[in-house]
Amino acid sequence: MTLFLKFGDSRSGAPSPPGPVYPAGTMMEYEGQGVYIPMLNGQPLHATQIVETNPRPFVPSLAPEDLEKGHDVGSLTPRRVNSSLDADAAPFVVPKLPSWASKARGTDDATAHAAAHEQLLNDIAFLQLQSEHEDHESMMEEAADWLYSQEKILWSLPGVPSVIADCTSIALAERLPSVAVQEVKIVRVESTWSLASIAGQTSVYIPWGYATNVAGPPGIKQPLLNCKPLRPHEFVLVEMEFRPQGRNLWRATKIHPKLPTEQMLTSIVESVTDYDGIQRSGFSYQFDVPLDPENIGLIIGGNGKNLNSLIQGIQRQRVKSWYGPMPMHIDCENCDFPLPEVTITPIEGPERLSGPSAHKPTKALVCIYLPTCAIWDKAEVVELVSYFHS
Repeated sequence: MTLFLKFGDSRSGAPSPPGPVYPAGTMMEYEGQGVYIPMLNGQPLHATQIVETNPRPFVPSLAPEDLEKGHDVGSLTPRRVNSSLDADAAPFVVPKLPSWASKARGTDDATAHAAAHEQLLNDIAFLQLQSEHEDHESMMEEAADWLYSQEKILWSLPGVPSVIADCTSIALAERLPSVAVQEVKIVRVESTWSLASIAGQTSVYIPWGYATNVAGPPGIKQPLLNCKPLRPHEFVLVEMEFRPQGRNLWRATKIHPKLPTEQMLTSIVESVTDYDGIQRSGFSYQFDVPLDPENIGLIIGGNGKNLNSLIQGIQRQRVKSWYGPMPMHIDCENCDFPLPEVTITPIEGPERLSGPSAHKPTKALVCIYLPTCAIWDKAEVVELVSYFHS
């Protein structure tokens, strides 16, 4: 609410403007440039000796509860919805003659009037909810800023400015160790060197390739019988040192031997199907593999690209060996054999009676299903699973 005070306008009946009243014996001494100074006994008149003829009117102050009461009684424009007063729409006055707009609308004017009032209430409620949400967000941001400043005061060194403490914290967080042990995925293999990725980012140089021995010296080709090569898409555990060179930040210094995949096999289920005298077996293999759940996406790849590449590579090698008689519906000339189906599921922790579990999965259940006419043996299944772990 804004109050306007107007003085000296006789047309609107406003009171005369406040005028000064000086004590007896006051003389007005001209100072120059239209300025007069009241003088009493040769001294300038003090302000406390001047009395106003028309004192200024008293303007009452408005407290928040006064504004709220004004909204309730209707003297001020309401800023919120009153559930008891605004629930019903204003009385509807039926027009004498229906308009063409009401006829084209297909609903009577009373229903349209009530619907418009309901829509107005919904819009106002939405705006109020949005305003409350924004106020809550600003309050949470202010609380987070305050908590952050208090933590800085609590944990920073005494006498150290907050700016220096912030720069030190950032530097410590971004500092990389000089050596580390990390599980990486091989993405490129050459004769004497390879490249590996960490969390999908290629940043590790490995001085071993497909013509070397991972248990032998780095960067030296070995005879064919002594080769123990790295394979694309497999995971290995390496010791590495921080040595930036080009796009690679790390250089591997040692490759740890893989865990034995055969010992991870927990169950085998066989099913036999007879095709007009030709019997073919189907198998289901189940493994408990030490596998970070974050690596499952890297194993499968986009639209299963990486996993399909591994399966097709093993399949091409398997068709070169004898696989036994096949039923008539299998096209052996074009090597149209069914492929295995792979399922990888993280092993979750035991359910607790109350509250969420703090268990972090470190193993995965890998199921390999071989249809009855698949040509894979146990050796091919173990080879496929060996790519999934270090």
